[in-house]
Parts: sequence; C-alpha cells; structure tokens
Amino acid sequence: MAPWPTDDISEALRLTAAGSLVILAGCALAVPFLRRRARHDDDTITLKPSVLTGEVCVLGVILGDVPYASTGGYLIAAPGLLATTPDPTGVFHRKAAADTLTLLRVRPPYLTDPADRPTYDGRAVVLECADDGERVLIVTRGKDAPTVLSALGEAPEE
Repeated sequence: MAPWPTDDISEALRLTAAGSLVILAGCALAVPFLRRRARHDDDTITLKPSVLTGEVCVLGVILGDVPYASTGGYLIAAPGLLATTPDPTGVFHRKAAADTLTLLRVRPPYLTDPADRPTYDGRAVVLECADDGERVLIVTRGKDAPTVLSALGEAPEE
C-alpha cells in the first residue's frame, strides 16, 4: 500500500519503515500487559473487609434460589448481619441472610450470571457464596464490597 501515496520507491520504503516502527512500538507497549494478564490463573479479587461499627445500607442484591434472595436493590450490612431491602434507608421489608451463607470468593461479573443482575455502570463485583450447597451470588459495587465482606464474617482460607 505504501507505493500508492508516494512518487518513488525510496519514499515507499521510508513510509513502510516508519509504519513498521509504529507497529513495533505498539507491540512493545502491549507485551507487559499481556504478560501480567497471562500470569493470573484465576480471576479472584482480593479485598480486605472493612470494620463495621453499626448498620450500613449499600447498593446490592442477592441472587439465587434462597428465601432471602431479592432484587430489591439494597443490602444492609452490620457485624453479624447481612439483609436485603428495597428501602434505601434500610428500615422497611428486611430479609436477613442465613447464618449458613459462606463466602467462596469475590470475582468480576460473568456473562453466564443471571441477566437481571445490576451492573452499576461497570463497577459491579460478585461475591460468590454457598448456602447449604445452593449457589448464591451477592452483586454490589466494588467500593461497597469490603462492607458486605465484613458482614459475611471470615474470608475463606486459601
């Protein structure tokens, strides 16, 4: 393609060389990102739980075939308590999560997750849990995930 906009072969070769340098520079910039990405065997997100002193109401839902599942929109987190509510103040229609709910891992959302899960403008994270063998997903914003983690209790041992 280089001969088309040029008048002679030397200009075409210079244009090809300049294009090759641009491509080489782009590849050199991409290599560190691709290497870093290839090192991760797992997409688990590492988060530290926050310290809760009282009740906090955050955006989030619990999805799964459990009685406390709700797409209401809010989670209430407190020491030893995780509940769902449609009320942003956290007062009305609470459904407390079971004590048997255990955290498996924190991960990004998958395309295979339920379609009705919120995305929070691309900032959602999923807390993958189990409750007596039943798969339970807690979807919340990334900045609220440490609060929800602290309500769930201890993180799983690696």
